[in-house]
Amino acid sequence: MLANLVLVRAFLRNGGIGRAVLVACCTAMVSGLLFVALVTVLYTYATSATFGGSQAGEDLSDLIDNATLRMGYLTGVLLITLAPLTLLRQVLRMGTAAREQRLAGLRLAGATPADVRRLAGIEVGLPSFAGGLVGYLVFLGLRAVFGGVPVSARMFDPASEVAYQLRLIPMTVSPTWWQVLLVALAVGAAGAIGAGATIGRVRISPLGVSRQAPRAAPRPWVALSLLVLGVAGFCLLAMGTSGPNPMLGSIAAVLLVVVGLLLLTPWLTYVLGRLVVARAASAHVLLAGRRLVTDPRPAGRAAAALGVIGLVAGFGSVFVTILPRSAGGSGLDPFYVVPTILVGIVLFLSLPLTVFSLAVHGAETLMDRKRAIASLAAAGAVEGDLVRAQRWEVGLVAVPVTVVGLLFGAIPAELMVGVHQASSGRQALSDLVVSLATAGCAALAVFLATALTRPWLRRAASPTNLRTA
Repeated sequence: MLANLVLVRAFLRNGGIGRAVLVACCTAMVSGLLFVALVTVLYTYATSATFGGSQAGEDLSDLIDNATLRMGYLTGVLLITLAPLTLLRQVLRMGTAAREQRLAGLRLAGATPADVRRLAGIEVGLPSFAGGLVGYLVFLGLRAVFGGVPVSARMFDPASEVAYQLRLIPMTVSPTWWQVLLVALAVGAAGAIGAGATIGRVRISPLGVSRQAPRAAPRPWVALSLLVLGVAGFCLLAMGTSGPNPMLGSIAAVLLVVVGLLLLTPWLTYVLGRLVVARAASAHVLLAGRRLVTDPRPAGRAAAALGVIGLVAGFGSVFVTILPRSAGGSGLDPFYVVPTILVGIVLFLSLPLTVFSLAVHGAETLMDRKRAIASLAAAGAVEGDLVRAQRWEVGLVAVPVTVVGLLFGAIPAELMVGVHQASSGRQALSDLVVSLATAGCAALAVFLATALTRPWLRRAASPTNLRTA
């Protein structure tokens, strides 16, 4: 074990420290949100033991104080982790070629395949574990901003209703030391497993690195089945036939739609690539389509978070139209307005993570294809053509996936809202504005991601990459 740690230290010292820092940052965000979810669960047990939230002596938002709504809040917190998890998946792919060459060198020195897998897991598992511990500090920062206050304090310092609805994290319960350690270990183990998955399709031998044959084209049937079940669940909710627990039914429907959309993105990428290849009118568009058809899964996974952002934005575009009537015609009800604004802020903050995820994916693919890109540059392709090909490759996935997410978010919301009230011109205008703004943000993410990867593009186009030995 000591020898493994020494080798991992050497790997980190020779070019892997940046990747380790990014892994720790991603896992810190994930574990911070997991601690928020854990505290919510602990608060549930504490209040059930005292027969009501008011007995806990803490003043919290209705989302937390109400046991039924608390389930939806807990689900929302867990769904927020999708953005940093998507980024983490792309970060794990950083420096793949160099890392595989190092592992092949170890195989030549006598390491077994089990030793190689163990080293790859430790190299990511240690930063992930460190990030899991740092996540407790992230949790403390979130609780300092959104923590509850004692009930007695409200009598002497009455807060506004908006501030009351912002108290989203209980203060009367806290994770114990062993729970903090358990979450950190779980995050570290998840990082190690993810590292093993990134080299799962690679055979590392003493003679070098070889990849398995490409898998068959992605199939949409499982994803479409989940999406159909999720939309059917929303239909049942709209008709009032969702069973004895509507909140549980709505959570199940949301999870089905989210998981279905995440699984559908590789197939969408493949189909879009096929369509573009058949109808491409320029070289850079044809090149982008061929790349997507050849390997659709990584590009689809990189843009999956944009689909979820579109899903939430599509649902919210319909929901915001009923906010002016949320207080019975007398104004805006903070119970609905504050969570809606917080969701919008979360979506806005998720955009930089998505941009960085797309940029990491783009940089990694450029390094994997550097010989092909250098060949194109040597054949006369200028930098502008290569940049446009890269932009089309990312944009052909990111923008359509966002539009699909908007549709699967807006349609269930229209079903639920339309049953109780007729659609109006204001509602249609709100849907259009939010949809256009979300699609515009997706396009902006594409431009920013390709701008960030331009230095890697220039490096890949260097004539030195034409050498075969």
